[in-house]
Amino acid sequence: IGPGHTAYMAEINRLCKAGYRVLTLDYTGCDKSEGENLNSINQPTKDVNELLKTVDYSGEIIVVGHSLGGYTTLNTLNLNSKIRKGVVISGFFSFKKEVNALFKIPFLSKPAIKYESDKCQNYSLDNFKYLKTTDDKILFIHSTDDKIVPYKSASGFLKKKINNKNISYLVVSGKGHNPNYTVEAIKYMNNTFAEYGAKIKSNELKTFEEKVAFMSDKSALKMTIQDDDIWEKILDFLS
Repeated sequence: IGPGHTAYMAEINRLCKAGYRVLTLDYTGCDKSEGENLNSINQPTKDVNELLKTVDYSGEIIVVGHSLGGYTTLNTLNLNSKIRKGVVISGFFSFKKEVNALFKIPFLSKPAIKYESDKCQNYSLDNFKYLKTTDDKILFIHSTDDKIVPYKSASGFLKKKINNKNISYLVVSGKGHNPNYTVEAIKYMNNTFAEYGAKIKSNELKTFEEKVAFMSDKSALKMTIQDDDIWEKILDFLS
């Protein structure tokens, strides 16, 4: 959301180095794509499916996504019978399930659920039934301490409730919302943003230029170092 595909260059490079041709995109209103903003959780699903209309299906297509991209991955698999394999990293399977888990009180979550259903009607999916019976091969990767997409209401829920031999799980701990990063990368990233937040709170970073200067001293590469063990398992699944 916002940064677009440039936030995932480390993952893209891993796939390219393994011999895969990677097609990626910036969602509507994000980075270099047109549009004011991403006005729906389901807009990315619409974007991806519009993009897929331009793609030659002569070879195997695999979808891979992180967080909101993980939900988009599941929606895309659900909607496209010709795509049979996907990797979901720290993703949720149902917007309704996630928003109910977040608010806990139904009357607070209902407006958000209705808004999403109205905004992108054909792309607002709950993938639970699909996952129970699908022949598609799907790998879920999640860390048990993920605070952004809680494991318990996402991959953990599916692991408990669904018995489907086509679905695999790779569960780790201590990796937060980025299970494919190294522990050192996550620590550096967390420390960077903790320092950034503290400086904003103390009014040390007031202007946009000051914020840019602070971040220019930090290493995006160091924040996104990939875990070789996780990628060995991802590539083994893909092949």
